[in-house]
Amino acid sequence: MARDRRPPGRRGLPGLGKLFDMVDFMYLSGWQKFFERRLQRYGSTVFTTPLFTKTVVATDHKAISALFDTIPFIQDYGFGSAVPPKPLVGDVAPSVFETGVLHDNPKAFYFSLLRHRATSLPAVFEEVLREYEVRWASRGRFAWRDEIETFTMDFVLRWILELKFDTAKVRLIYNNIFTNHLWRVARFFPWTRYSRSLRYYGEFVRAIEEASSFEAIMEIARTFGISDRAYVAKQIAFLTGMNSYLGLQNLFKSIVGELSSRADIRSDLDLQLRDAAPGALFSPRVRAVDEFVMEVLRQHPPVFFIFGRAIEDVVLESASGSFDIAKGERLMGVIPFAHDDPEAFPDPASFQPERFQDDEARAKLIWPRGIQERPADTADRTCPGKDVALLLAHAFCTALVTRYQWTVVKPITWDKHRYSLNVAAPMGELEVAGFTIRDERAGRPV
Repeated sequence: MARDRRPPGRRGLPGLGKLFDMVDFMYLSGWQKFFERRLQRYGSTVFTTPLFTKTVVATDHKAISALFDTIPFIQDYGFGSAVPPKPLVGDVAPSVFETGVLHDNPKAFYFSLLRHRATSLPAVFEEVLREYEVRWASRGRFAWRDEIETFTMDFVLRWILELKFDTAKVRLIYNNIFTNHLWRVARFFPWTRYSRSLRYYGEFVRAIEEASSFEAIMEIARTFGISDRAYVAKQIAFLTGMNSYLGLQNLFKSIVGELSSRADIRSDLDLQLRDAAPGALFSPRVRAVDEFVMEVLRQHPPVFFIFGRAIEDVVLESASGSFDIAKGERLMGVIPFAHDDPEAFPDPASFQPERFQDDEARAKLIWPRGIQERPADTADRTCPGKDVALLLAHAFCTALVTRYQWTVVKPITWDKHRYSLNVAAPMGELEVAGFTIRDERAGRPV
């Protein structure tokens, strides 16, 4: 390897450094200041930390691009300590944590399943949304956070599986799936969150296997060499509950948060949408809405981190220079910081959807684990539902702008301290008052 230099930073003593950085990240500094302080301390956008495990952290867009653009980094995660308790995934590792055919074949199956369900998506989304809008309009004040979670889970299950299931049970499982740290103790007490989650998980998997659509799903799975019914049901449970539900509800909440805070943008989108196709949610796609959704994703990415392991010695190019990365070292890209990189996105602190009128800016948006403009592939780690999620975000935003009026009770804020699965979503309950359904042609409340 040509000698440049090693990334600065503290690797720490085994165990002790990891513990210190984890406590600092989770509780003391919080996620944003944790990285900001190390950026300032080392004067570099690339540095090392024992957080999670010995890791090289990349915070600028140029360095993170190595995870997408070069062969020497592979994204293999493994089923380690930072993933759910195995009983909550049916003692079957979700395919996202696998490598080779154990990752690629299930992902090809997911692509095929999405294509199989594609024609029903607009009708199911419209049906579920119409049910929930009546429910929301009938209430005085309500917590939209919880309602968006329920709506999202209900829609995902009814679209993918043609299944109606208790959404509260599924939300309990997957909203907390990474925080059951003491599950080996909690399993002995039936009233604990973990024990309830485990019971509900068993019910959920059985409901999937008994769903009317499951035989058709199995036919698709068999074409990819996957024939174990229990295995498929458990993978589908994780796909719908973890990947689809958690990602979508974060995105939907952030769309609500930004629209609630930006009356000027909301009004401008309303005018453009009514000129384009009054009442239509899925076609034609209005570029201004796509630009708004992209800016939401830039400022509030549902996926914060992406990891890669060097399979050979490599020189990492970054905004702070070139760094030697040794074979076997782990690189962690911090997506929120890459999206705040002024070299990639000028004036990054301001909310400017119009920045995505520029194709160069669109090509730099990272969503969800790769560059947004590139198609997902079976061998990469980009979510197979990436493009479906953007389609749904466009439809949800269109409905909010053209069909409803509402007022949030408290100003919208995002958490820059506490890291969680919902960190991309606004803080609090998103309490709403005065939710009304508008006359879609005249724009008046009904």
